[in-house]
Amino acid sequence: MVTGNAAVMPHSLLQPVRTIPATIAAELGEAPKDGVHYKALFALGCILFLITLVINLWVQSVSAKRKFNK
Repeated sequence: MVTGNAAVMPHSLLQPVRTIPATIAAELGEAPKDGVHYKALFALGCILFLITLVINLWVQSVSAKRKFNK
């Protein structure tokens, strides 16, 4: 909610945005089960998972390199 929770594309860094988890939480209850909207929200969840996975793997590799160098 700190980001403003606005479902529009921002044109600058100072305008409100809506995060991926907030979008999924806000819209999943209204999306029909087999509709395009539901599938788009599911795709957003998959994208969020991939972003998290990449960041976690990167941090793990950086930590392993630091432990190896000590």
